[in-house]
Amino acid sequence: MLMLLAAPALAQRYELYNVSVQDDSDGYYLLFNSVSGQFKFVDCASGVTLTGQGNVKTDGCSVYLTYEQAKCRVLASVNICEQQGKAVIEVLDWIKAKPPIPPMQKYITDSDMQGNSSSCSGALPPIYRAKLPPSIEPAATEIIVQNDADGSFLVFNTGSGEYKFVHCEDGALLSGAGIVKTDGCALYLEDAKKEYRVLASVNLCTMEGKAAIEVFVATATAAGPVHPLKEYISDNTLRDNTTQCGPKK
Repeated sequence: MLMLLAAPALAQRYELYNVSVQDDSDGYYLLFNSVSGQFKFVDCASGVTLTGQGNVKTDGCSVYLTYEQAKCRVLASVNICEQQGKAVIEVLDWIKAKPPIPPMQKYITDSDMQGNSSSCSGALPPIYRAKLPPSIEPAATEIIVQNDADGSFLVFNTGSGEYKFVHCEDGALLSGAGIVKTDGCALYLEDAKKEYRVLASVNLCTMEGKAAIEVFVATATAAGPVHPLKEYISDNTLRDNTTQCGPKK
């Protein structure tokens, strides 16, 4: 569910739009409605205004706007949880309007949507603030998925994809770097090699996770050999995880 707040004094004025993406450097901005798809782009330097109605899709914390015509294209991707967004506005040929809209390419990078003024003068307060649902916790740098029974755990970095798996039964340690993908509240880690495979799926909204670590042949590592094994972790709560072996308390 997408929840947005607006200052009461300005809510009537901006009822068409409830999402704002504003460039960190140049200040031009894109406003759009997350339900109807109506949008307005304002280029502060030239005074050009482009409006229309695109298609909106939501996927967890992510909101996407797509508008494609013969002469122009508007694309936007916003992460409501992280309060960050990006947008591309391309006008391929002159558009008849008052005033006429010339060909242009604008790329918006917004690292903090909560600081948006959605005004070229910057005089208006930031009214486009997405309220994070209480069940969603801030994105972590490291995620731990741990076996409840013996404490075997997989810890991975959500940015770099670097991970370490410790098999508590025999002390084996397997480390490497995989690919991390995000999809709304979900995080995925994947590292598939000929000798072994490491997969993890974590839901930051429910704070649950699963992992599968399979070593097919004996593998030499800096910490010593890792013999063939299969470890499947189902973690009902990530909140009490540690990087220590032993049953979870």
